[in-house]
Amino acid sequence: MTLKRHFRNAVYNTSKFITKSYIGANLYHSFISFLKKFPDKSWKGVALNVIIQGNWETFNFPPKKVSVGDIPLILVPHFGEFDFTTVLYKDLPYEIELYTFLDKQIKNYDIVIDIGANVGLFSLYASKKIENKEGVVYAFEPSPEAYRRLLNNRHLNNAHNLKPFNLAIGDNSGFLDFFEPRGHLTNGSFLLDFAKIWDENPAVIPVFTTTPDVVQKLVGESKRCLIKIDTEGYEAPILAAMKNFIIEKKPDIIIEVLLEYETAINDLDFLKQNYRFYSIENEGLVEKAEIKAHPSFRDYFLTPK
Repeated sequence: MTLKRHFRNAVYNTSKFITKSYIGANLYHSFISFLKKFPDKSWKGVALNVIIQGNWETFNFPPKKVSVGDIPLILVPHFGEFDFTTVLYKDLPYEIELYTFLDKQIKNYDIVIDIGANVGLFSLYASKKIENKEGVVYAFEPSPEAYRRLLNNRHLNNAHNLKPFNLAIGDNSGFLDFFEPRGHLTNGSFLLDFAKIWDENPAVIPVFTTTPDVVQKLVGESKRCLIKIDTEGYEAPILAAMKNFIIEKKPDIIIEVLLEYETAINDLDFLKQNYRFYSIENEGLVEKAEIKAHPSFRDYFLTPK
């Protein structure tokens, strides 16, 4: 074993040891809060790798201030989840290219529909961006635990124009099995095979599904609408269910595109006939003839022709 590896293991073990006690974990947390005051540089990535070695499973982190795009938010960190980075970072290092694009784009909308809202990161961001024009964000999240966290984050950010629903969108109203990997709340899906990537035996949760008619009523006669769909591989079935609404209202759409699930989206002819496809990348929008998953840039912006 190299000296470098010995040193790394010693640091990791120290992190684990300190957080075994309540007092040690609190002192460690205070030190992390001090480090957060410094600029977000590459060293924070190294520091975070050390921090996550600690025994934080039962530690209740207080809410943290963090910037998402150009919007300051307050989020509650959860060990093992994407929002844990808020303990150390001033600016959330998550889908940076998406929020860079939206910083200028999202102000154009009267209504934003967030399908697969999870703990509400995008919904909160959107609600703050359009609140001055009396815009409204409707967030749909089927997972009971993710929805609970969404409500808490909504309260912390005083986001009164964010209207959450503990529902999924689908073809029919009724119950559908939702597969939630333990320790991977952001990766819950209606696709068992996808959930098994993270947990061989994901929790099976019956959740209530409603039809796109609900979205139609919420949008009403609004002029500009943005729909964001991030449902861990289940984007194509939702788009198909919303076909009539999409053709009639012609909303702009942001969808997450994952490897192995792009074909199902490309097979939706009504999208090809009515929309242009743009990959959201570091340099901005890059137009594509068809949707193709990218290992680094997962989001696409679809806008009517």
